[in-house]
Amino acid sequence: MKKDKNVERFIQHAYSPVKFDKPTKFYKYEISSNTCDDRITLYIYYERTIVASYNVEGCRTCLASTSLLVEFINGKTINDIEGKLEQHILNNFGENIVNNKRNCCYLIIDLINNWIEDVKNKGVRFDEIERDQK
Repeated sequence: MKKDKNVERFIQHAYSPVKFDKPTKFYKYEISSNTCDDRITLYIYYERTIVASYNVEGCRTCLASTSLLVEFINGKTINDIEGKLEQHILNNFGENIVNNKRNCCYLIIDLINNWIEDVKNKGVRFDEIERDQK
């Protein structure tokens, strides 16, 4: 029986997540789920392109989604990623996985979108800050 490419991609990120070194300068963004024990910490820096790493405490779906999107955003600009995060998860994991674990998949999207909003509205870019979002 042939495995679905979306399932294979999900398994790859869930059991062998992509890891990046924490940037030397970073903003620390955290978010926790209201429906489960998932918690994501995102270390992110942006000058010309995005440099990001993460820590996930939670389920495999949250870990896989975070791994996939942090891999996607690294080396890109905000214009490259804005409005494309949800579609990137859907293209890689498929609607079946995403719809069954929607809250777990979308937690990282909310976190990255909050960071983008801060960059655009507050000019947050270069100084180290911490922001806890609950």
